[in-house]
Amino acid sequence: IPESDVDTTVNLIHLLRALKNELPIQIVSYDDLSTGAKEKLVNAARDDFIVFPQSFDKVSYMFAPQYKSGGLPKQDIWFVNVYQTIHPDFRTNFRRWYNKFLAMMFNSFEEFILLDNDAVLLQNPEYFFNLPGYKSTGAYFYRDRPLRRYHSDETVNFFKSLTPNVIDSMMFDIPMVTNYTLQLESFKKLYHMQEAGLLVLNRDIHYSSFLMILQVNFFEPLKGQFWGDKELFWLGFVMNGDESFKFNSNFAGVVGEVTPEPEIRHRPDGTAHHSKEICGSHPAHIDGDDNHTLAWINSGFNYCQKDVNYEKEFEAQGPILRIDNVDAFTTFYKAPLKIKQAIVPPLDPEFKQRTNRNDEPSAPWINRAFCKNYMYCAYSSIGGVQKDGGENYLEGKFIEYAEWEQDLFQYYGDIWVGVE
Repeated sequence: IPESDVDTTVNLIHLLRALKNELPIQIVSYDDLSTGAKEKLVNAARDDFIVFPQSFDKVSYMFAPQYKSGGLPKQDIWFVNVYQTIHPDFRTNFRRWYNKFLAMMFNSFEEFILLDNDAVLLQNPEYFFNLPGYKSTGAYFYRDRPLRRYHSDETVNFFKSLTPNVIDSMMFDIPMVTNYTLQLESFKKLYHMQEAGLLVLNRDIHYSSFLMILQVNFFEPLKGQFWGDKELFWLGFVMNGDESFKFNSNFAGVVGEVTPEPEIRHRPDGTAHHSKEICGSHPAHIDGDDNHTLAWINSGFNYCQKDVNYEKEFEAQGPILRIDNVDAFTTFYKAPLKIKQAIVPPLDPEFKQRTNRNDEPSAPWINRAFCKNYMYCAYSSIGGVQKDGGENYLEGKFIEYAEWEQDLFQYYGDIWVGVE
């Protein structure tokens, strides 16, 4: 992490304590963190944590008595400065997103969760190591939001040309790429496939693939085809002939509260839609095995984590959200996200829009241009009634969380944000 991300990392450490994490943590930085920053992180991990938010009262029965009386468990944290491991001529290759590759290479764990500082776990870290997909492969990845952006045919052919072929197999015994990889959505032109805020990896099994990922980072013609580091992880595996990885079967969805119908969202005639809508700035990851468990979300726990012009956004959003003034709107943006429902939108197999004449969404995601363009609305179904009277509905997944789950999310959100 850089110095600028220390406060967000403090929030993450507090949340890990609330989740009863017992695993060691290594904080990897590219430039040496200041002494003050390290002290802040150590204090977050080691100071007594005995003052709980009021929301804990609703969930206290879920925890053993010593959870509160003894204070949240202290964390074992280590600092790893990787700056001197890189030759000066190549240090500029690991700025911004790409310093994550250094964290992957130079942590000392055999099995680890590679975690962005603004990723928010909603499950104890042990949950991720026990996922069947991870246990069978040693590498577990999450899918991104499949937003409407696509690669060209030439780019997809370029990807395919980088995968191991017959000659690689015969001469170097590198396994050829199979349909397991070629059926991935990136080879069908989808631009956003992997979400890299959280990866679960086994170094002993995949070390050579880690080395390939580092090499990919230097290959600008390929690197330039993607948004940041995200797709380079799975692609590095594939270029290495390593198909022992598992993607969560669900693409990223959204969590929050359903837009009320017909009070706020409705058809032109005032009637409610067939589809449900949730708008939010946090990609949310729902367990593909049970289609219910919320594993983690990205982009912090505030409703909007970005630094925005609150007056300008209030003018546009205040009436929609039924918020009366700028101060109340600012408080709403900075408060913890309230998680009551989740939507994993449907995805047309050919990524086509499903136009209709009854005002239903034709695409699974729509950008609302709020929260510095991070706000997207997702829909539980797309398509509707056609001009000829036929229907082209495609259903996604709509999840309603029980009251006890909502209470637990509220408690974790208050811990992350620092609500008393």
